[in-house]
Amino acid sequence: MGKIWLGIAFLVIAGCGKGASKHSSNSDDGTNSCNPEFESSFFNCNSLVSIDSLDDPNDDYIYRDSYSDPSFPSHRNADQYRTPVRFLDLFEIAPNTRVAPNFVLSEFISLRKGRYGIISPVLIDKLQAIRDQIQAPIKVNSGYRSPGYNARTPGSAKWSRHMYGDAVDMWSPAISLGEMQEQCLDQESSFTLLYETHIHCDWRNDFLSFLFFDNPPNGPSWDLSSELPLAYLKTTSSEVQINETVQLVGQIEPALEEGRIVTLWEVETEDGSWTEFESHEIQIHWETPGLYRVRGLVGGTLPAEIQIRVR
Repeated sequence: MGKIWLGIAFLVIAGCGKGASKHSSNSDDGTNSCNPEFESSFFNCNSLVSIDSLDDPNDDYIYRDSYSDPSFPSHRNADQYRTPVRFLDLFEIAPNTRVAPNFVLSEFISLRKGRYGIISPVLIDKLQAIRDQIQAPIKVNSGYRSPGYNARTPGSAKWSRHMYGDAVDMWSPAISLGEMQEQCLDQESSFTLLYETHIHCDWRNDFLSFLFFDNPPNGPSWDLSSELPLAYLKTTSSEVQINETVQLVGQIEPALEEGRIVTLWEVETEDGSWTEFESHEIQIHWETPGLYRVRGLVGGTLPAEIQIRVR
């Protein structure tokens, strides 16, 4: 990954900064270096458009200012949510352009969602590594979203990482969603979330690419981390009668992405042992009075616990 970042940083500093029209070069023998077999060649060989030059009649590419917007979560790193200043122009790049040996551009950035987009080289590098590891196709449900498109997506997070090019919703026909989540964690994903139909993985704590982002206003920082969202278990009642059914569902605050989040449940039984479930929600009852604990990993990663009193 260091090789990728050094190459990108050099190219931007050396003459592909804001307003530059092309990231490409030729080798000494006159052959074009834009070879799809070469690492990061896609990012070195395609046009970028300054944010000031976007044709954006619907204001779909107006980002909230993470430094001043009161809705920005205080526990997150504002530098990692700064506005991108350069974009790929999909009018200039064929959708089937290869971005990695097993992926093409349209899997991550779709013209039907907007003319412009960004995509993290780290994301591409990690997904290709997962593809190499599982030796099977990866199906991408969602990649980049413009702020406008994200706002029109039901249930999407206001500060979704999809707007910053380092998030993906995906699944594979060859492995379970839980196994796919483990693959993301093996690739040092900053945050994962297990849904009924897919896995959300993002690399929000990695350096933002200098291709698309300028330095933070106070200069580069090595502290990129943000606290994870808070999870809790919502119940119809925390106090019930014997044999009365209680319903529980795992939730996240603030709400993240669209879809039904899966929780890995552990329910304390009358004899003090634990029963495990994996589902969006559960309905349970106890036949003996007592105080019982219910634990959950919401989205497969975020711990939460609640106590239910049975009378």
